[in-house]
Amino acid sequence: MKLSPNILIDQKMKTKINDRISKVQTNSTPIYESNDQSIFQFRVDNLDLIAKFYRLRSLRQKFAAFFNQSRADRSYRAGLRLREAGIKTPRPILLTKKAGLQILVTESCPHKALLESLVDGVELQPSTPANILALLHQLRKHHFTHGDFHARNLLIDDEGKPHLIDLDGFRGHAAPSSTERDRDRFLRSIAPLEKPFKTFEKVLGTFGSSLPEK
Repeated sequence: MKLSPNILIDQKMKTKINDRISKVQTNSTPIYESNDQSIFQFRVDNLDLIAKFYRLRSLRQKFAAFFNQSRADRSYRAGLRLREAGIKTPRPILLTKKAGLQILVTESCPHKALLESLVDGVELQPSTPANILALLHQLRKHHFTHGDFHARNLLIDDEGKPHLIDLDGFRGHAAPSSTERDRDRFLRSIAPLEKPFKTFEKVLGTFGSSLPEK
């Protein structure tokens, strides 16, 4: 299903999604799970959704959540800010808390992770490296840093345009040098794949260098 910005997320729909969340964790298998989070995919009416369950284990995590400074809070606000800046990322739907959990729900993005496509040998649009460079320039223009600009966190659509996911490490008001750090993180993530690495390095520049102009 394509992303659907025309679907209104009114309070009635948010209530329906919130009611469904309780059943998702019990009745579904996560698509990803670690010590501190679980991610589930589910559907409500015409919306394909992702729910990210953050476990609040420590006092520090609970304290951050209480003051709206947790990873979930940052991710929610980051999604709104990126979309306002015209940067592609799944639409944030709601943020809620339940019994030691903080839950972020976003619209699901149907596209494949760049790293997965590269490992599988999928032929990408020739414009993909230039589109990623343009994305880095967008982040710099707005003083944003993704914080984990990894090839698994870039979903590439049919036109070769990247959609950013996993916004836990997002920061606003970042220094210009943060853009180069994002680029370097990306290059490290694909470095084992020699041919794609050389292709992207040619467009994005080498480790530690200034970001090339678009």
